[in-house]
Amino acid sequence: MKQERSRRTRELVLDAAAVEFAAHGYLGANIQRVAEHTGLTKGAVYGHFGSKDALAQALVAHLETGVQGLIARVRSGSAPAVGVSSVREISLVLADLLASDVRSGAALRLTVEQSLSRPQEPPAFVALRAFVEDALRRSGHDDVPRSAAPLLTDFVLILLVGSYYIAPTGREGVPASVRGLWDAFLAPAPSRLPAWGAEA
Repeated sequence: MKQERSRRTRELVLDAAAVEFAAHGYLGANIQRVAEHTGLTKGAVYGHFGSKDALAQALVAHLETGVQGLIARVRSGSAPAVGVSSVREISLVLADLLASDVRSGAALRLTVEQSLSRPQEPPAFVALRAFVEDALRRSGHDDVPRSAAPLLTDFVLILLVGSYYIAPTGREGVPASVRGLWDAFLAPAPSRLPAWGAEA
């Protein structure tokens, strides 16, 4: 009973911390606000997570686990995970995750912030890069060569991160933004520009 109560409290703290980090980033996040949101004392929050960094890392690990799980799900689907179509699918699935799970959204922001000051690519991005490379490698008939995998991965990351930050309706707008950008990317060249752009 005590362990279950502790687990629920830990989950409550993680959700509150996710809201705080998503809104303010790592530097602007305030543990006192996390405590107030949960109804706990600041000391009780630190009792579950020894530091602000420990809270942030728990959220980043949540995203890493989520990305790995979604990749496994796409790979085990009815259609083979090959070519650009599977890369599009994984990015749309990840967009849905960012929209529906505040922890993953907060973790994406934290991951981007950390990547600016660390030389190593974040594990979640490494896993996505490996998926893209494997999807292109396994496609013997796709129009995109395997050598394009790094650029295609960058494109997916730009879609996800950019859409998360600029989606007009907040997190809920991420899937529509990612889907629209993919549709524009895959459209025949003459239809990529609106009429006024083509005339300029």
